[in-house]
Amino acid sequence: MNSAIRQYWWSGKSNKKGWHMLPWNLVCLPKTAGGMGFRDLSDFNIALLGKQLWRLICELDSLLGQIYCSKYFPSGNILDATRPTRGSFAWQGLYTTLQQLYNDFLYRPGINSNIRVHKDNWGGFSPINLSGDYEISEEVHVRCRDFMLRNQMTWDPSKVRSYFNLADAYAILHVPIINDTQDSILWSPNDSGIYSVRSGYLFLQRSPEPRNTPTQIWKVLAKIKALLKVKTFGWRMASEALPVGSRLRAFSPNSEPCPICGFSSETTLHALRDCPGASEALHLSGVPAALYRSAAVNTIHWLEEAAHLLSADHFGLFLTTIWNIWNRHNDWRPPPHDHLKINVDGDFDPATRTAAVGVMARDATGAIVGGLAYPLGSCLDAATCEGLGLLAGITFAQPQGWQQLLFETDCASLANRLNNPGPNLSTLVPLLPQIRDSLLPLPFPTVSYVSREANSVAHALATHALSTMSSMSFGSDIPSCIIHLVKGNFSN
Repeated sequence: MNSAIRQYWWSGKSNKKGWHMLPWNLVCLPKTAGGMGFRDLSDFNIALLGKQLWRLICELDSLLGQIYCSKYFPSGNILDATRPTRGSFAWQGLYTTLQQLYNDFLYRPGINSNIRVHKDNWGGFSPINLSGDYEISEEVHVRCRDFMLRNQMTWDPSKVRSYFNLADAYAILHVPIINDTQDSILWSPNDSGIYSVRSGYLFLQRSPEPRNTPTQIWKVLAKIKALLKVKTFGWRMASEALPVGSRLRAFSPNSEPCPICGFSSETTLHALRDCPGASEALHLSGVPAALYRSAAVNTIHWLEEAAHLLSADHFGLFLTTIWNIWNRHNDWRPPPHDHLKINVDGDFDPATRTAAVGVMARDATGAIVGGLAYPLGSCLDAATCEGLGLLAGITFAQPQGWQQLLFETDCASLANRLNNPGPNLSTLVPLLPQIRDSLLPLPFPTVSYVSREANSVAHALATHALSTMSSMSFGSDIPSCIIHLVKGNFSN
């Protein structure tokens, strides 16, 4: 399930992997800590099982507790359970949960406590971590009752100080003793000492390190009054999780400069602030000059400046303006003069394992010079479908005698692996040599990654071919299924 959620979040489709631009544990952080607040289903499953484990701890006399006790922890202490060699599926799940949560189950000593000082996890409100070097016997355990006044709710200070060093003795003498002859087990992350699914999940989520950025901007983005898609864009912008050239350069040293101005390296700040078109749009929209002329060197600092200068409502409008700039930045762009741009895409249906490809070729004026779409029949996976789509585009171009071809795909992994030869264990491995060989006869071809928005026409062709299971091939005439998208490209 986690995999399916990740796949849909990053690709926007259920049958594509997409480009996972951030580790999933960061995406699962709370919104105020720099994440999107998604629930990690693996940790949530452990937290739910923790509730059943807590019931066994509290109700060991139940029928299920007695069965598990006789088979898996004969000592009667569930925290002493060992890994089962042939345990039931249910117990294996509970044991895995115990291992995950063990360190925060805490023994609170009672009168004449039977707690093992050096082995059990015990204390008052937090575990006692002994710092001294003590002789420990595996056969004869030192127990808390050895340092208590018999039948009383009191430690024996002389015995405690004679055995433990000064720091450990001080900590132990401040551990309260409950008015009961039985030691109790509590769940220390919860103030009440009672386990809850929420406290268990938060305990499991404590391990990811916080984002190395100030938390204030995350709180601002979480509370801003704007459309959900604008708020999501703001999070991706602050997380440097937008598909700009600088991110692609991490995979391929041949990534292109800014597609708008063609000069500077395309970073997030360049695309949204420093590019001449973006700067002019910010100026015309009434954004203060201090922002679009800002010297902030990273996106986080720029957003912090904006949040400081603008009111909450104006900050929402500012973010909406940047969102529109980004959408404009990702529109389909005509190729340079004397070049042809060929957009390719594939559509894959995981339920039927069928796929289709779409190809669209346009010149520097944006005019269509040809295209095709056809179903592939059975296909291994979405990545293979994307590779076959590129191969279809190359095969389509070869007999045309076209020069200076620019191929574009919205599959980042395909473009990266094609431009960056190296160790590769993906399902694209069998296709990559074939694609490279097919590119050799073409004069100076390039293959680059573009956003889904810039590749929408090729995608629509592939989707139409898959849904109708029919083929099409065309010249300058525009098929009805893509007319609205092509007109949208021209209007932009």
